[in-house]
Amino acid sequence: MIAKKVVDGVYAIRLGGVNAFLLEAQDGLALIDTGSPGSADEILVAVDELGKQPDDIHHILLTHWHPDHMGSAAALKRATGARTYAHPIDAPIIREGGDLVVSLDTVGRMMDEKG
Repeated sequence: MIAKKVVDGVYAIRLGGVNAFLLEAQDGLALIDTGSPGSADEILVAVDELGKQPDDIHHILLTHWHPDHMGSAAALKRATGARTYAHPIDAPIIREGGDLVVSLDTVGRMMDEKG
């Protein structure tokens, strides 16, 4: 089984060097992080193994813009129709493809917001 139960209602999905997590809620599943590009199929197999369907994922939460955490977000959004959440600073990077090179403008905004 790909998904390993952590506690009731929480499952870890090992995706190489990073984990994604599925949380069961009253209104469906929430997926935290999506792994590297190409991880969508493995996540969907884990969902199936739990007796769920892709459209049972209602929320995708991305912890940060690194490719190993958000690399399959677009594919999973298409497969599930889930609403996707990210920090406002990360969102444009995620939408534009998540390149590892962060612009100086983005770094400046991060510094301004921190204080």
